[in-house]
Order: sequence, then structure tokens, then C-alpha cells
Amino acid sequence: MPEIDEALIELLRPLVRDLVREEVERAKLGLRWVPVKKAAEQLGISEAALRQRVKAGSVPGKNVEGRVYVDMLEHDHRIGRLR
Repeated sequence: MPEIDEALIELLRPLVRDLVREEVERAKLGLRWVPVKKAAEQLGISEAALRQRVKAGSVPGKNVEGRVYVDMLEHDHRIGRLR
């Protein structure tokens, strides 16, 4: 029986690894694209100011069906490059 268990583990290992990788990517996307309200709170500025910055292109973001989302990952990368 132990050899069956080991064989099963070896068969499942790549499947589990792929599932974990997919879930991590989904979580990153959820943290990456943040609604303007939450992003404004995190950045300590008003929603209006943040919307203007996204529109001007100084903060990475996009408008999806009338809702503004900020790419916090890209924003953090840009800030890091400035330092």
C-alpha cells in the first residue's frame, strides 16, 4: 500500500502545484487592480485627485464600464524607480 500512496502523491504533485500557482495569480490580480475608493484610502489622497491622476496618466489605472481601477503593483514599481 505505501507504494500506491507514493505513486499517487507523485501523480498529484504537479496538479496541486499548478492549482496553487493559479490561485496565487488570482490573488495577485485582486491585490493589483484596486477600485479607486480603496486605492485613494491606501494612498492618502482624495478619490477625485486620484481619478484626475489616472486620467492624466500619472497614476496607472483604467476605466472599466464607468468604474476606475488603479494598478497598485505598477504604481509601486513606478514609485520604487523614483527612489
